[in-house]
Amino acid sequence: MKFRLVYDGKLKGGQSKDAAHIHEIRKEFHRQLGVLWMTEPLKSFVDGIADLGVMEVPSEFEVLASGGVKFLPIAQAKNHLLAELKILLLRPAPAGALLQHGGDIDNRIKTLIDALRVPTPGEVAKLKLQSQEEIFFCVLEDDKLVTSFAVEADTLLENGVDHQYCHAVIEVRLWASKVTMENLGLIS
Repeated sequence: MKFRLVYDGKLKGGQSKDAAHIHEIRKEFHRQLGVLWMTEPLKSFVDGIADLGVMEVPSEFEVLASGGVKFLPIAQAKNHLLAELKILLLRPAPAGALLQHGGDIDNRIKTLIDALRVPTPGEVAKLKLQSQEEIFFCVLEDDKLVTSFAVEADTLLENGVDHQYCHAVIEVRLWASKVTMENLGLIS
């Protein structure tokens, strides 16, 4: 299974993790993943959808609680799915200026990858997220399920944008470490 997620906005780098910033990006991905769950092949796994985020979860997936909040990652240990990522990062800096202009690239990429995964209970507590009935959609149970990633950085051709602004397109390709009848419809 292959799909793309898009993020437009500030992408902070630096050594310190900003849980609130990561969660803002995660919320944008949640919105897009809600649409993905309503399209094939994921739609065929869902028995019934009452409202976006309130659904019967298929047996191939497990809803994970982190700090009392429910998350539904697509790639998780239960279904043996792993992820490969290709990231196109457009930012207002000259092509090739990977380590300058808005933070070093490795920490900015780590911020994006963290936004794809279920937050830890400690991160949920820091964010003061409230328990809710709605399920929060994520790509990954844990970032350890990323087996490879490639980054292409180029110049964003826009005037007057903040040096931390970026347009990121993340291509996700899921594959199975163990093929089962349950995950057969999700692998590419």
